[in-house]
Amino acid sequence: MQRAQSVLNRARSVPEFDHCLSGVDVRDVVGALRAAADRGRCGESYLVAGHRLGLPTLARMAATCSATPVTRLVAPRWLVQASSPLATALARRTGSSLLATREALLALDAFPHVDTGKAAIELGHQPRPIADTLGALHSYFVDAGRLTPGR
Repeated sequence: MQRAQSVLNRARSVPEFDHCLSGVDVRDVVGALRAAADRGRCGESYLVAGHRLGLPTLARMAATCSATPVTRLVAPRWLVQASSPLATALARRTGSSLLATREALLALDAFPHVDTGKAAIELGHQPRPIADTLGALHSYFVDAGRLTPGR
């Protein structure tokens, strides 16, 4: 939770880069686990994911939830990849987790698409809208005193 809070607090000043990710709401994961326990086939595995979004789109949606502007600078993929060795060295020196390190880029590119068809068919998995997840996450941080309203 502290890592997510740190990202939300500092995201306004960090240039975005054009990569995608697939996040899933923990409430959807719990629902899929319960469905697998009830209806899943013995020995089967199920992939449960959310919506695949680009980081700039995700940042704009988070800004809407928090009513806080975010940076409009979106670095092209080639520039981010070319600067990743420098970002990696800087991240190791400063301990920052918000830089586009080589490892971070590899993680973002490692699984470009998650097929949740089997979980949808057999377990009824339907991810909730990402705006609901971001709104709930922001509300949690405000209620916990980790963010001020509007941040």
